[in-house]
Amino acid sequence: MFSSSACRLALLVSAACNAMTSAEDTINLGDAGNYAILGKTGISTVPSSAITGDIAVSPIVDTAMTGFSFAMDPSTEFSTSSQITGNAYAANYGGTTPADLTAAVSAMETAYTD
Repeated sequence: MFSSSACRLALLVSAACNAMTSAEDTINLGDAGNYAILGKTGISTVPSSAITGDIAVSPIVDTAMTGFSFAMDPSTEFSTSSQITGNAYAANYGGTTPADLTAAVSAMETAYTD
């Protein structure tokens, strides 16, 4: 089959590739890392979706998240949905949500160009 030197070469190449992959820089998502989905133009779903984590849209408003059945939290800072294990946020929600989303979108754009 293969000689021992050929096997050693394959293992050496594999180890070198693994070392190069491990040495790659990670992307700092900053505040954008707080969201499973963060969109500037909208988020669409189907009734059988199951999303784990928070979702958000900004600078657009909550109507840009389509296909969800939302219930607004009394704080008006987020809404919930049976399709999301987490919360939904939009730029037109109350409290610090608009400022938080502005920071997250800025971080997302920085990460994209990083």
